[in-house]
Amino acid sequence: MPATNVKVGPLRFFLQIYLVAEQNKPVKGSWALNNNEENGSLDMYYKDGTGMFSIGLMDKGIKIDRYGQRPSLEYRLQESVMVHGVLDELNEIAFKVEDVEKEKRLLQLVDDEAISKARETLPARKED
Repeated sequence: MPATNVKVGPLRFFLQIYLVAEQNKPVKGSWALNNNEENGSLDMYYKDGTGMFSIGLMDKGIKIDRYGQRPSLEYRLQESVMVHGVLDELNEIAFKVEDVEKEKRLLQLVDDEAISKARETLPARKED
């Protein structure tokens, strides 16, 4: 998702807290978070070992990539649930924090529809 500004350090910290809280969903030990110091990403590994996703934060955008040659159906469904949650948090940070001026927010997206467009690429839809 292209952005005009990403405050990488604070946003990474915020997402780390969120992801740590989500590691045991849907059951204990479902996910393991790795703060990848080498490339600055947040990597989430699934318990069945078939896949992981990585959140890359850059000054001008956010990228979420999947890794794994043959991610299981269970992984893909749980990944969708987890990524929808991350997108909810990013949406809150970018658009819903009313007591923070837009130019001071941790995330300022180029396209206000970027989060909605990212959701459309996920195999499972968000529960309303």
